[in-house]
Formats: sequence, C-alpha cells, structure tokens
Amino acid sequence: MSAENPDIKGKVEGESDSIKKLELLIPGLRGYRQKEDVRVANELLRNQMADTLDRTRQNLESLRKKAQWLATMLSQIASFVSQLQALSGEVRHAQ
Repeated sequence: MSAENPDIKGKVEGESDSIKKLELLIPGLRGYRQKEDVRVANELLRNQMADTLDRTRQNLESLRKKAQWLATMLSQIASFVSQLQALSGEVRHAQ
C-alpha cells in the first residue's frame, strides 16, 4: 500500500489498546471485536474514497470554469478577427 492509501484494515487492527486486546481473548467478544474493526475500516475507507471523489469533482469544476472562460475569449477573438477582416476589406477597396 502507498503512503497516500495505507492499509486501513491493518491500521484499525494495529490500534489495539488494552481493552481491545482483552476483548480479542474472550471467545464471545472476539467475533464482535473483529466485526467492529471491519466496520471501522469500512467507514474509514468510504470517507477516504468520498474525499478523493470530492477533490476530483472540485478539480473538474475548476477546469469547467476555465474552459468557459476560454470559450468566451475565443468567441470574442473570433468576433474581433471578423471585424478586422471587414475593416481590411473596406480599406483595401476604398476609393
């Protein structure tokens, strides 16, 4: 696993305090503790994925805004080019 995407389940299991270690020794609580660790790891992973999706969405929104600005500028430039072309024709054929 990379530093950006650590082994979440391993991280949850590695964070064992003394109560958690005791729960793992008691047969009835062992399964519960393991399932709870899976639930916690699942929540951490879902939050990490949602954060990544949010950052991606923000990046796309930023690109969309830049593209809109660029489209507006290109439209204005095209209009200016057309006006220059018309003016050039008028100057060239003026009497």
